[in-house]
Amino acid sequence: MLELAEWIIPDEAKAALTPAECFILTLSIYFHDLGLLITRSEFKERKKSGYTTWVEDHLFKGTEGEDYQSRLNEMETDVRERLLYQEFVRYNHGSRVRAWLEGSFKSELGLTDNVVSEIQLLVGKLSLTLRRDIAKVCESHNLDDIEDTNKYGLSQPYGNSDKEEADLQYIATILRTVDLLQISNSRAPSALYRVISPSDPISQVEWHKQNAVTRVRRKTMTDQEGRSDAALPSDTIEVFAHFDQAEGFFGLTSYLRYAESQLERSFQAIEKSRKQHGGIHTFPWRKVDDRKVEAEGFIPRTFGFELDQKRILTLLTGHTLYNDSSVVIRELVQNAIDAVRLQWRSDDVSKVGKVTITWDSDKGELTVSDNGTGMTQDIVERHLLKVGSSRYQDSQFKKDYPDFNPISRFGIGVLTAFMVADSVEIITVTPEEDEARQISLRTVHGKYLIRLLPKDAEAVLPLGLHGTSISLRLRPSAKQVDVLSTVQRWIVFPGCDIEVLADNEPAVQVGFARPADALDSYLKTFKGKRLIGTRSYRIIEKEVSGVDLAYAIAKDEFFKDWSLVGSGDPRTRQDDENAPIGTCIQGIAVDFNTPGFDGQTILAIANATGSSAPRTNVARSAIEDTKERLTTISKIYNLFAEQVKDEVNRLSHEEEYSLSWAVGQAPFIAAPYTSPRAAQIDRGAFAESVSQLPLFLLESGGKRISASLDELVEKAELWLIEAPLIRSVESLIREAATDVTARSIIEVTHGTGWLPQGDIISNATTSALALDTLQRRFELKEIRAVESERRIDARLGLIGDDTIWLNSDKVIYGLRQLDTRAAYQFTEMFRDRARSRQSSASTYIPLCDVPIAGLEGYGSVDVLRATYLLPGHQVGTRIVELYQEGTFESLAQATLYIEVANVLRSRGSRSQDANVALITRFMKQIDTALVESSINTDELLVSVREGEFRYFDPLAWTRREEGTDAEF
Repeated sequence: MLELAEWIIPDEAKAALTPAECFILTLSIYFHDLGLLITRSEFKERKKSGYTTWVEDHLFKGTEGEDYQSRLNEMETDVRERLLYQEFVRYNHGSRVRAWLEGSFKSELGLTDNVVSEIQLLVGKLSLTLRRDIAKVCESHNLDDIEDTNKYGLSQPYGNSDKEEADLQYIATILRTVDLLQISNSRAPSALYRVISPSDPISQVEWHKQNAVTRVRRKTMTDQEGRSDAALPSDTIEVFAHFDQAEGFFGLTSYLRYAESQLERSFQAIEKSRKQHGGIHTFPWRKVDDRKVEAEGFIPRTFGFELDQKRILTLLTGHTLYNDSSVVIRELVQNAIDAVRLQWRSDDVSKVGKVTITWDSDKGELTVSDNGTGMTQDIVERHLLKVGSSRYQDSQFKKDYPDFNPISRFGIGVLTAFMVADSVEIITVTPEEDEARQISLRTVHGKYLIRLLPKDAEAVLPLGLHGTSISLRLRPSAKQVDVLSTVQRWIVFPGCDIEVLADNEPAVQVGFARPADALDSYLKTFKGKRLIGTRSYRIIEKEVSGVDLAYAIAKDEFFKDWSLVGSGDPRTRQDDENAPIGTCIQGIAVDFNTPGFDGQTILAIANATGSSAPRTNVARSAIEDTKERLTTISKIYNLFAEQVKDEVNRLSHEEEYSLSWAVGQAPFIAAPYTSPRAAQIDRGAFAESVSQLPLFLLESGGKRISASLDELVEKAELWLIEAPLIRSVESLIREAATDVTARSIIEVTHGTGWLPQGDIISNATTSALALDTLQRRFELKEIRAVESERRIDARLGLIGDDTIWLNSDKVIYGLRQLDTRAAYQFTEMFRDRARSRQSSASTYIPLCDVPIAGLEGYGSVDVLRATYLLPGHQVGTRIVELYQEGTFESLAQATLYIEVANVLRSRGSRSQDANVALITRFMKQIDTALVESSINTDELLVSVREGEFRYFDPLAWTRREEGTDAEF
């Protein structure tokens, strides 16, 4: 760094440096990064400092912090923890070294009392003033206050001669500069981490790891004829680097942009001191040339975004983006609705507010007029024609109207008109001004004219005392649309009177007061009636915290239950844009999928209003992925779940079905809501709502009750009994006129000790929904078998931090992370084989000892619709070993081992030789190209020979008489 300072400091400035300045510069270079020192003891005691609070309040704060945290999660735990503490130290290292030099100990900066003692042995004999100023200069390179000449004096004395004076601002500037530019392969500057870390920790690591910077030097300037001349003054520093990977390249170039900004700032600070305070030193550096920073495999020239205002406006409004008239209609109408809502906010806006859309298809003329607030000259100048400036986002407007929630917020309303038109005429009138205004626009790139009109002018009279009309003539090339259908599609719950006058046809009212009205209107149409058929139906509307959801339910006359109405076969409804399915924000349609889903599953529509409503993107084609969006989706899921709960309760109490029957209908009632036909937008929130459904029958305390997953979790431990006897008893209870328990019946037939003590879940495997829901939180903790009774008692407990079972799906998932194509081939091949042998859907392998009783001589057990390999199983042990290796080859081999176990299980009990022969044939049948050299066949056959492959299935003891349906 001292060598770097040799050319950073101009010759004339070096000649003027005092011994005091050289002394302080030398010591500050020596000490300034000492704050980065982390002892082992300090790192071990890091939780006792301000580290944890700093990470949460500074590093992880805001959207950028969330992005940074997600990148950190890609790292291993120990690497992540070390990097986080390094970030804490890097951020505070200037303060740390200042405190150490001054002799103070601040535990919030790290437990470093031993370091303070060592440093004081070095600097303790210096004067207090000198130590203080060296400390300030050291800290300065980590602060942004270089302009403060009160803090960094221009002539600070330490003795009684000129040689004992120092310009602290200049010394701090030189220290800051050499620290910024010391980026060769021997060192990365501390400022790098402060600048790059908040956005991309991987880039900073890659840069430092690659040691790619080869040279930093003064750039030789050229004369007017283009010849290099070292004698010419230079203000530019050039950097040479070559990267093997792009990440490090991006990290360095991002840093150099910051470094250039700091050079310019330092230049301005020194120049200001020279002009205003008599500073004598010069600092010429202002620019960084990074054109010699290259990345292998990329074009040896960097590119950046360039903004062309004229071109951007053309792209936004002309032929090159899209000429979609429906976008313009929607934007202009919703702007009009905002103005109406604002004008009539204290009245019943639905009765007095009005928007009129007039369309002449022959002339291609569209007019949108409203009786809203109108616009003053100030609003016209500051917002109407200022792209991106929305009146409703103005701080003063928000202060004046804190409860007003506009549809529009981007300030591009009128701009969109130029997507389809080359001329726009606006007339606006407001009581706040004496005259109305006519605004004429002919091109988005040119000027515009405003004409003052008397309020009794013919063009103004239709607007009354306040309002606005916007008229435009569409270009012939613009996409022609059905104006009425477009308004009906987008403007769903306007909250005011919307009227469409198209081609002199009678006026048509558009929009609905509430979501239920939209569904009711649709179900009276031909397509709506076809969807319902002969069933009775009801429309349910529920509102919770600004979210209004309406959906239809229909009655099954045979089972007597009311279920959610599905959206029908999408192949037959694809062109039916009038179906009221979707999500509206402030009454304007944004999404046309079932609320909360990526696709149409339920005939339902939602409207989110108020300050908590989610926001849309600029094109209003999607809802922004924000906290408000996720909260809204969660509310919708919970309302669907509430409907299912209410119906199960009604079946039990009003239809007088047994509780077992009513709970058994829950998966069918919820089918459109839980159907895999459309993916949930937020799987976490969806799973939480399903956790509230009464999917389970629980026998607890001598009673049979319905229970949700959340209620089962409170129990923490459950018993599941799989046996033909239990199935028979459950069938009896289901049809019983009164609710009885399985325990009470079995105690009569088999005594009090037949069932285990504790809570028993009775229907975990009767539906895929119930089973999948249960397995999200519970796993097998103990297995007891009684072969003579064809029975399994399975104790279930909550899944802890470390699960005790490895699922075959998890092995495939690990394989997919490494090679998606190969994982797909494995999955398809084994799925086809599973169908042919009708085996269990999943295989579980123990990761630790699990209590097992009554299964001596067996290798696996079928329970919970899955196959569980028992502890000690030769193949199971090998699967776990291969999975834990985590390579593609080991995971591919583990997948094959699982399939081998399934093949042998499907063939039942056989001799060891027969098993070996079976697997030998199996290995020849599978796709050899898929396996390649990833499996050791000899090792596999040894495991097969030594393993036990008898399986226990408590429900396998059935016989069927040929030619009949009778079973025994």
